[in-house]
Amino acid sequence: MVVIKSYDRIECADGFIRVKTNEKCCCSVCGGFLYVRDSKPRKVINQAGITEIYCLRRLRCQRCRKLHTEIPDCIVPYKHYTAEVIEAEISQKREDCPADNNTSWRWKSFFASILILAHKHNFFSSQSHWISKAYQIVEKFKLLTHPVCVPFESIRCYNSE
Repeated sequence: MVVIKSYDRIECADGFIRVKTNEKCCCSVCGGFLYVRDSKPRKVINQAGITEIYCLRRLRCQRCRKLHTEIPDCIVPYKHYTAEVIEAEISQKREDCPADNNTSWRWKSFFASILILAHKHNFFSSQSHWISKAYQIVEKFKLLTHPVCVPFESIRCYNSE
């Protein structure tokens, strides 16, 4: 994953939103040169509740051969809503969130540690889309542990007999 800050948003006739950047990106693993391999679609829900489809470039490192997705800072990694939606819900700036109540509860519990980091480094006042930058820092230093999937055998079904 490579988060870009400086980019142009181009809305195409095919319904995709393409992101064009002039930034020189390097591999976050080894620092090698990245070249464009292909692209992939990514659905993101904005403040109005409308699904936008971004066409994101996938980059491969020449040195270590790792694959990275180039995402703009308006998209939070691994989330289906834009950074504006998540930031507004976490900081409680808006009443009308397009996400479900359970989703917003998960965001608040998941991003609690990232909120502490954001306050510490003053991301609220100095940067827009602070949540993407904070998420990238947490992931870079391996401070984030994703929950382990529950094995299928451990799920119990209760029948009303």
